[in-house]
Amino acid sequence: MDGIRGLGAFAVYLSHMRDQFYLDPTPEQREGGNTRLMPTYISNTPLKIIYRGYFWVMTFFILSGFVLPMRFFKTGKATCITGGTFRRYLRLMIPVFVIMTLYYFCAKMDFMGPYTYVRIKNKTFGEFIIDQLFVTWIGGDDWSTATWTMSIELFATFFIYLISQTAVNYRNRFWVYVAALLFFFVP
Repeated sequence: MDGIRGLGAFAVYLSHMRDQFYLDPTPEQREGGNTRLMPTYISNTPLKIIYRGYFWVMTFFILSGFVLPMRFFKTGKATCITGGTFRRYLRLMIPVFVIMTLYYFCAKMDFMGPYTYVRIKNKTFGEFIIDQLFVTWIGGDDWSTATWTMSIELFATFFIYLISQTAVNYRNRFWVYVAALLFFFVP
């Protein structure tokens, strides 16, 4: 499973790189002819799954939902859930904070093109710190749209731990899981 998660992380990375160099052009941009399009042998075939990040983000979420409570189900110890709950924010926040700090300095120096600097032009490093410690985790993505998954990952983790702890002693817990899935996925 770690191999699939690693492949997914690499595919999401490729997706962000593609967004930097091969934008999905609007009809007006296509008419102007100043667009860099992904080669058709990739964009019109199943190979596009390699660089489309959304598929891999969902795959990562599904695998995380399966892996996170696994130790709890194997051992039956509630400390697996409580310990995981308290550690989860730090395990997600520290790497994202480091990467976003690098992003902040690169964007301030305008290394990544004109669109990144415009997003942070009027923001201070103090605001950045507050946003990375708190706002990103409740859905804010002012700094980078790539952080949209962070709040979902954090709250989904808490939900998975909650549902795992609650339903573990029910003989028909499968139906609790089905009800939770239907609640979130049926409009």
